[in-house]
Amino acid sequence: MIPDYIYDIPSLMSKSDLESIFELATTLPEDSNILEIGCFLGSTTCTLKEALPNSILHCVDIWQDEKHSKYLLGKDRHFVNEEITSNKYTWHQNTKHLQNIFTYQTSSLQYQSDTKFDLIFLDGNHQYENVISELVKFKKYLKPNGILAGHDYGFEPTSKAIIKFANNNNLAVWTKNDNVWYYKPYMETPQ
Repeated sequence: MIPDYIYDIPSLMSKSDLESIFELATTLPEDSNILEIGCFLGSTTCTLKEALPNSILHCVDIWQDEKHSKYLLGKDRHFVNEEITSNKYTWHQNTKHLQNIFTYQTSSLQYQSDTKFDLIFLDGNHQYENVISELVKFKKYLKPNGILAGHDYGFEPTSKAIIKFANNNNLAVWTKNDNVWYYKPYMETPQ
C-alpha cells in the first residue's frame, strides 16, 4: 500500500498513476534493479522504493529549474496549482529517507550503465524523437522478462512513439489505470 506522504509530493502523477506504478513494481523480485527516467520531485521514486524497499533504484534526470505551473493548470488530476520547479535539491528533500538510490544528473540518452534492469520506467522528455530513442536504447538494458513501462500514454506525441515501437518489435501495449503503460510480448499462436 502506498504511504500517504507520497500523495503530498507535488506531482504530475495522479493517485491512480501512482497506484498503477506500485502494483506493477510489486510483480518484480524484491531485490530488483530499477531505472527511473524523469524523476521530477520524487513521487514515482518513492512509490517504486515503497513497493520494493530492497531494490536498487537508478534515477536519471537533468534537474533543471523546469517550471510546471502552466502544464498543471486545468488538468483534472491531483495537482498543486502553484509554480513548481523540478531541481535536484527539491527531489532530494522528498527522497532522502530512501536507501540504495543512485542519481545521475544527465540527459537520459547520455546515461550509460553495465546494469541490467528488471523495470525501466520512462517519464522524461515527451517529444516523439526522444521517446523513440529512449525505447530503442533502454530495451537493451532490460533483463530477460524485464518490464519496459512509462507514463503519459494517451498524450501525443508519446502514444504515437509507444505504439510505433510496439508494432516494430512485436509487442502489445498494456495500460494500467490512468496514463501508465507497459509492454508485453505478443503470444505466438501455435502452428
